[in-house]
Amino acid sequence: MRREMSSCRTAGWRTHHAGTPMPAGEGQGELTRPCAALTPVWHEAVVGVAMCSFLTVWLVACAGSCVCFAQSTKLVDCPGDRVYRDNRNGVEGQVFCEHLLPGSLAVKDGPFRFWFNPDFEGSSGNYNEGREIGKWKECDRFGRCEQKDYPAIYPEEKTRPGFKPEIPVKYIDGKYVFDFASCRSTWVTHLDGSKPDLDLNIGAQNDGCFIAHIPADAEGHEGNTDYTCKIPFQTGTRAFSTLDLLAELPKLGFRSIAPSRCSRRGHTCPLSIQTVGKERHRSSRLSFR
Repeated sequence: MRREMSSCRTAGWRTHHAGTPMPAGEGQGELTRPCAALTPVWHEAVVGVAMCSFLTVWLVACAGSCVCFAQSTKLVDCPGDRVYRDNRNGVEGQVFCEHLLPGSLAVKDGPFRFWFNPDFEGSSGNYNEGREIGKWKECDRFGRCEQKDYPAIYPEEKTRPGFKPEIPVKYIDGKYVFDFASCRSTWVTHLDGSKPDLDLNIGAQNDGCFIAHIPADAEGHEGNTDYTCKIPFQTGTRAFSTLDLLAELPKLGFRSIAPSRCSRRGHTCPLSIQTVGKERHRSSRLSFR
């Protein structure tokens, strides 16, 4: 068979000018195309079958999902030098824009979208320097959705002495500087390289600045609250070597504050605030679900 193919004499058939066989006896004579032309046609057929198989598998994998797209596809447009983040894991996740700050700090800043699963978007809106602002659509896992409108400054913040419309944690001269007097409601993230390793949920209550310390899990996703603290507004601005307030407050002589004002997860919480878990996928206010 190999020799017959090479000589183009295969059971009374000959090669037509378009590579199509025709019965012997019609147009007898020399071949109108060299036999080598069969080789690329065969390879093209093989490549075509492989490509069709790939496309079929890809389409089947995407069938039934309205959010089936490559991770390289950007789903929000980030302003200026903000960094596009996509932490979807195939089941749930977020896409958002991030403002990178000194000291490996970061805040969400720009458009934000969250999915409970590829077919169900849980929320969408915009962040401004770590807090929700403007119009948002928010849904729970049962499909109950509502429209919300978050102001740039909350009414209680306008009346609080010392409030500043800026991120309440900064990295200055090798120290993390907390402004407990301002205590602007903000969600702040600490990064290990490009992966989050800690979140701080900051917001004011009647008599102090509430901070939830939330370590990330091994994949860099938001974990469970480790502990919470409420620091009196009159504490003002303080600088610390780390973001671990439970360890840092006693070093500055605030021994009366740390034991009574900070509570570890699982212990009695004197703040009457429920610790936040993985259900809370984003926050900038102290209204935990």
